[in-house]
Amino acid sequence: MSGLPTGSSVAALVLVLGVAPLMPALAARTVARMVELINGLEGNDTNTRNKFSRCVQVKEQHAEKVKREVQVIWSDYFKPEHLEAHPDLHDAFWQATKQASKVKQTLDVQAAKDLLAAIDRIDAMWKSTGGPEKTRVH
Repeated sequence: MSGLPTGSSVAALVLVLGVAPLMPALAARTVARMVELINGLEGNDTNTRNKFSRCVQVKEQHAEKVKREVQVIWSDYFKPEHLEAHPDLHDAFWQATKQASKVKQTLDVQAAKDLLAAIDRIDAMWKSTGGPEKTRVH
């Protein structure tokens, strides 16, 4: 064991470091890249089928990671007072988690782009509420 945090404790650590939306953003970018790779595959040989299978698995895992990380940020950082500045806050998080589910069901490039946009929307809300300054340990 390396002693490094794993799972939900990584999300909590990310909040403390002041880079909360980084984890779901990286996961969403991985999903988008896997969709791109899958859509670019040609042929039906064993190597291509194996690559397809691996890319789908990575896409699914990272879409699920987006959902987990977004839920941690939603529940651990955002407070009722943030709703005053962002009355659509709950909808933004709900849309992001729903979009992460959608990209698991499809290989649509636009769905992956929409997931990235949903994470960017959350990132903007987080930054506007002082996220980097409020969560970073000094």
